[in-house]
Amino acid sequence: MEVVIIFQKCSKEVFLESLLIPALKSGELGKLTDQMVMLDPSLEKWNSYLTATCRYLVKHRLFHVLYEFQIFMKVIFFPCIYMYVN
Repeated sequence: MEVVIIFQKCSKEVFLESLLIPALKSGELGKLTDQMVMLDPSLEKWNSYLTATCRYLVKHRLFHVLYEFQIFMKVIFFPCIYMYVN
C-alpha cells in the first residue's frame, strides 16, 4: 500500500484514513514509520503526508503522539520538548 501512495500521489486524506488512523488505533505507528523510512530514507517523498499527519495529530489533540512523530521526523525543537514534557 505504501508504494502505491508514494508513486501514485494519492491524496493526504487517503493516507490518513488508510494508513495513519489504522496504525494509531492498532498501536503500530512504529511499523508504519519503519516502512516509510525503508521506502525513502530521506522522507522527502513523504513530506506532504508527514505534514498532514502532524496537522491531524494537533487537530485531534494527540500531542503525545505528535511529540514522538516529530522526533521520528527529526524536526522537533527543544522549546517544544520542554512544553510537551511539562
